[in-house]
Formats: sequence, C-alpha cells, structure tokens
Amino acid sequence: MRYSYSTTEQLVFERFTFMNKEEVISTVHTIFIDGFEVEEEMLVATAQLGEDLGLDSLDGIDLVVALEKEFGFRIPEETA
Repeated sequence: MRYSYSTTEQLVFERFTFMNKEEVISTVHTIFIDGFEVEEEMLVATAQLGEDLGLDSLDGIDLVVALEKEFGFRIPEETA
C-alpha cells in the first residue's frame, strides 16, 4: 500500500529532509537570540529556560508558537 502525503505533510517532510542537526540547532538559536534577546553564549544544551535563560511562562508559550511556525508542525498542549 502506498502512503499519500497531504500537501502540508509533504512540505514539512521535504523541508526536514534538507535540514541537518546543525541547521536545526542554528535555527533554534536564532529564535532565542532574535525573539527573546538571549545571549548566544548562554545557549548550551544544559540551559534551563527559566533559571539560565531568564524566560518566564509567557515566554515559554511564545517559544512554542515560534517553533511551530518555524518548523511547520504543531506541539500538542499536553506536551508543551
């Protein structure tokens, strides 16, 4: 059986096939730097959103929205 992608799924699939790990990390860093004025040096794998990056709960919501828009997928509320 052949699976048929919807237009949205196909666009997302095509976009992710061209992004490697470094490109994803760079895109996420850009969101933090441009959208939340986080210093690049603070963006390390162990950084916590509140304690280390100074983001509050409203920033967390804005972050989820920015990631959804940038990467073209939806993060379920119970996971966000």
